[in-house]
This record gives sequence, structure tokens and C-alpha cells, in this order.
Amino acid sequence: MTASLTLPAAVSLAFERALDGVNTHHPGRVGRVSSDGSSVDVQPLVRTRYTNEAGAEVTETYPVIPNVPVLHPYGGDFAVTFPVAVGDTVLLAFSKDSLDRWKATGGETDPSDY
Repeated sequence: MTASLTLPAAVSLAFERALDGVNTHHPGRVGRVSSDGSSVDVQPLVRTRYTNEAGAEVTETYPVIPNVPVLHPYGGDFAVTFPVAVGDTVLLAFSKDSLDRWKATGGETDPSDY
């Protein structure tokens, strides 16, 4: 006998699966620091989880994210800066839009892609 989902359960499951791929913040560990300290390579520290085709739950390590810009808090004429070193734990923040044009020009921009 085949199990069937109700419409609300199917919609809920679809949203849950879609949101599994959305990242907003993630802890990571610095693996490389650029010579000027403005970017780092980061290994995300929480693995991804999904259900494979056989129905088994699987976890995998995310790949290293290269050239992550380092941002320090600032406001007005003041900034708090500190050196970032290999092995440091950092918080990755993900944007839903491309930041390429903003990084190149600053200010308010249109996304360079969707």
C-alpha cells in the first residue's frame, strides 16, 4: 500500500525541503588569510543534512568557501579592527543577492545577477 500525503502536509514538506538549502548565518573556521588580511578562506563547521534517493539521512561537510571578505564593525569616524588568524572561528553571513556590484562600486546598487 502506498502512503499518501494530504495537501497541507505536502506543501509543508515542500517548504521544509526548499528552506533546507537556505543559509543565513553559519559558523566557520579560518583556513587561510590573504596577505593584506582583507579576505579569508573559511571551512563551514556545521555539516549539511539531506535525505538521499534511498531514503537514508546523510550528512556532508560543506566545501571551503574561498576569498570571503572580512568586515569589521564601524560607525562614523570610528572602527574596531583586529587581526584574523588561521584557526579563528568566524560567523559567515550569506546574502540572498549577489554582492559583486556593491563590492565594486559601493553605495546603493542593482544586483549583478539573480
